[in-house]
Amino acid sequence: MTDVIIPQSLKKQVRSTAVIVSTGATLLPAERLDYRRAISIKNPNLTMVYIGGGDVSTANGYPLRQNEAYDADLDWDSLIYAIASAGTQTLRILEFS
Repeated sequence: MTDVIIPQSLKKQVRSTAVIVSTGATLLPAERLDYRRAISIKNPNLTMVYIGGGDVSTANGYPLRQNEAYDADLDWDSLIYAIASAGTQTLRILEFS
C-alpha cells in the first residue's frame, strides 16, 4: 500500500488570533496561516479601527466600528494592516485555509 500525500493547500484549518493595534500600522496577523483562503477581522472595541494596506491611516483606511467585522476571500500572501484611532485596541482575527 502506498501512502497518499495530501497537499497542505487541501487541509482545512481555522486559526484565531488576537492582535493588538496601536496608532501605527500593524500587520494582521503578524504571522499568517499557510495557504490562507479567507480572513475575518472583528473590532470588539469602543474605539474605531481602520484597515487597509501598509499605508493605512485614519484618513484613508476602511473604518471598523464597535462590533463590526470585515470578511474577505484573501490569498495567504496578501497583507492587511490596521491602525487604531486612539490608544491600543485588540482585534480578533479568524483565518481559513
